[in-house]
Amino acid sequence: MARHTRVSSGRSTRVGSTDEAGQELVSQLAESIAALASPLAKEGRAVSPQIAFALAQEEQDLRAVEDEFGWLDSWGVAEQMGRKRTRTLASSMRARSKILGYVRRGQRAVRYPRFQFDSTRVLPVIPALIAIANERGVAHENLIFWLCSPNGMLEYDARPVDRVGIEPDRVLTVARYDFA
Repeated sequence: MARHTRVSSGRSTRVGSTDEAGQELVSQLAESIAALASPLAKEGRAVSPQIAFALAQEEQDLRAVEDEFGWLDSWGVAEQMGRKRTRTLASSMRARSKILGYVRRGQRAVRYPRFQFDSTRVLPVIPALIAIANERGVAHENLIFWLCSPNGMLEYDARPVDRVGIEPDRVLTVARYDFA
C-alpha cells in the first residue's frame, strides 16, 4: 500500500493512502467537483466563495437525502406506483404539483425522493405541502430540505419527513407557519 507524504516546515507527515477508504474519498471529492464545476462554469465569471459554499452545501444536503431515503427516476416512479413503465407519469404528476422532484445542478434528469411514496401511492400530505410551498414561493428543493431538517415546532424536534405519515395535519400547520 503506497503512502503519500507532505513535507512542511522541514517535517514529513502522512496525509493519506491509496487504500479503499482513501480511494472512496477521492471518488467522492471528484464527484463533488464535477457537480459544482458545471454550474460554476455557466456563470462565465468568478464566483464568490459564499456562492461556491452554498452550492457545495446544497450538493451535500441532496446527497444526504438521497443516501437516507433513496430516489427514483421517472421510470422508477411509474414502477413504484404499480403502473406501466413510462416517463410521462412522473413528469405529469410533477407538473400538476402532485409529487416532489428536483434536478441536480449540472444534470438534466429529474429525481424524485422515495420518502413521498407509501407502497404504491403518493402520501396524501405531499400535494398539500407542495401547494403551500407554491403559494408561498418556496422552491421544491427547499421544501425537500425543510422536510428533512429537525423542526422545533414538532415534538422532540422531529423532522417533518418522519411525521408526515403519523400526523400530517400537524406537519401542514408547521409548514404554513414556517413558510409564512
